Amino acid sequence: MNYKLFQNRVTVFTGSGKGSGKTSALQATAVEAQRVGAVGLFTIGFGGGGKSPLLRVERGDVVITSIPLLRASEASLDIIEALPGRSAIGQLCVCSVVRPGAVTLAGPEHLSQLAQAIGFILQDNLVKSVLVDGAAGRITQVAALPDAQFIYCAQADAANFVRVAENIEFISKLADLPLDAQDNRDEDNRLRIEGPLTLSMIGTIQDKVEHISIGTLSDCFLDPASFKRLSQRFKITARRRIPLLGFVVALKNIKRETFLDALQTASSRIIFNPYEVSG
Repeated sequence: MNYKLFQNRVTVFTGSGKGSGKTSALQATAVEAQRVGAVGLFTIGFGGGGKSPLLRVERGDVVITSIPLLRASEASLDIIEALPGRSAIGQLCVCSVVRPGAVTLAGPEHLSQLAQAIGFILQDNLVKSVLVDGAAGRITQVAALPDAQFIYCAQADAANFVRVAENIEFISKLADLPLDAQDNRDEDNRLRIEGPLTLSMIGTIQDKVEHISIGTLSDCFLDPASFKRLSQRFKITARRRIPLLGFVVALKNIKRETFLDALQTASSRIIFNPYEVSG
């Protein structure tokens, strides 16, 4: 993927769940981004089960980690800023990498704190790009971070590839929702939803409504089948677009052609993970 897509932007790596390949995709992207400048590498909270993966960082990169993890790091880090409050694994701090090596990331539990830290780093031009290892199974986090775009990671095998393909198609369609012009010309038949669009809300929509406006794609809390039915009944738009760079898919014991055949329109957005085990 072209490293220029990440310059001066926040890119969140999210995915369908544990083992979706988020961290390996982020590390591969970081290697490319590091060729042209310092990279901010962050995560949301601390890895599931109290364990986060090691990431390779280079001189000039900026990370958030805890004091105990900083001391145990292979890389040499200088503290730039201490974050308010304490986490379960100690005081969190923003650090600059002095000597390359591996480091374990730790991040704030609250997205507002992470957003503030990222804003501080970008404002001071400390890095050329920011990559975030996002929480698995959640794309709501993307809307909470400044000027964010995202990459969705998934793992597919012979048993689940149809469901994975269906979910990818769903997210792709959400990313392509037209922007709501918000010019009020169709105010009488437009339902402007503040907050999440849920299945329980659908039955309460008045007959006169023809157009549903949501804040961003992350406000859609429907499953793929429910969204498909809703989009056949209403025009659906978003008031703010969050760019989707693509889907990084790791295949296990399934051919690429088989997986691509299960897609309808999103095949051009697929990037296959080089660490897949294909059959």
